[in-house]
Amino acid sequence: MKMRQGTKRLMRDLNVSTIVNLIRRHEPISRAELAERARLGKSTVTGIVNGLIRDGFLVEVGNAEAGVGRPPVLLKLNSQARYTVGVKLAPTAIITALTDLYAHVVQRVEQEIHPEAGSAAIIEALVGGIHEVLRRQKVKQAEVIGIGVVLPGLVDPRTGVSLSSYFLNWRDIPLKAVLEKELGLPVFIDNDANGFALAEHWYGAGQGSVNMLGVTVGIGIGSGIIIGGQLYRGGSKGAGEFGHITIDPNGPRCACGNRGCVEAFASDAAIVRLAREAADQFPGSVLVGLLVGGNRDITRDDVVAAARQGDRAARHALAEAGRYLGVGLANAVNLLNPDRIVIGGEAVAQAGDLLLDPVRQGLRERAFSVLADDIRVVPATLGADAWLIGAATVVLEEVFKPPIYAEDEDQPRVNLVSLLE
Repeated sequence: MKMRQGTKRLMRDLNVSTIVNLIRRHEPISRAELAERARLGKSTVTGIVNGLIRDGFLVEVGNAEAGVGRPPVLLKLNSQARYTVGVKLAPTAIITALTDLYAHVVQRVEQEIHPEAGSAAIIEALVGGIHEVLRRQKVKQAEVIGIGVVLPGLVDPRTGVSLSSYFLNWRDIPLKAVLEKELGLPVFIDNDANGFALAEHWYGAGQGSVNMLGVTVGIGIGSGIIIGGQLYRGGSKGAGEFGHITIDPNGPRCACGNRGCVEAFASDAAIVRLAREAADQFPGSVLVGLLVGGNRDITRDDVVAAARQGDRAARHALAEAGRYLGVGLANAVNLLNPDRIVIGGEAVAQAGDLLLDPVRQGLRERAFSVLADDIRVVPATLGADAWLIGAATVVLEEVFKPPIYAEDEDQPRVNLVSLLE
């Protein structure tokens, strides 16, 4: 990507970007503190701030406490100066949210889908959900700066192509191009675990971390990697497939086709399999009654419910899944040395410490102690909204990125400076 030439316009654009990003991270903040943090002259900061207030991007929110003299006026972003749309595309549902400049969800639409319906039908439903969420909130399309979509599987975020998603039965689907043609708005596509990691890093349990691993546990297992405060995507944009690290080459077959992946030991299906095996070891288990007398197979919900009632087989299954997940995380810790691991997803939200305590134990047993002792393993705090917030944050990361690169004619960028023009 070609960098912009060093001109007065570039310096102005960079100064505007610096001011806005400092406000995002440290608000409410005064003009004087902005000048100090940005190392810019007070007159320069005042000119930029006044322009941003005129354009509606900043608001004054009262005065700071001051010992002597006139108290400084504090500034923050105007959260509803513009909107983004965040979409979580899951195997059985599309959840669409209208969000503000803090990625707060202000409106949502949920739709049931069936992967066997095909990509065209799913994309049509996705477009309909976006139109509906704007209609419900009475937001004009011109007020939307971009649309973020997160989905399972391998994604090329630059081209917006879903390269491979076995949960959706997708391969090489040009999602970005199709949506931009249909909607006339910038669209950004990313892996759902990357979206989760961005959301928790900015707004959830990962706030304050510099090097973070975000892990999701549910129907599948994914991860997003934050290094130096930035999302790490890897050379071909496929970094973070933690669920497909092999921890036992002779282990059970994974949905990806390999054997012994972390996902094959700790996903929903793995928890159910471990519970069925454990039921044979504990004849008095509640799960035995469900397996013998029920007219359906047991689910993760059944296992967790039984475990919370003290059922030994169910607790054993969750402990085994957690221990295997901890073994996988130990490999990640030894490789990446993060300062925090944030674990979320449906399974963790439901099982809590029944799953997390064995995870922490497995990690401590397998990782280098000097690394394991310094790491925090914490539950996610954003709940089911994490993916929606993450999808919106994918857009916001692009919008607030320092404008140092020249625009690619084939991939025009959306940034703060362009919004102010």
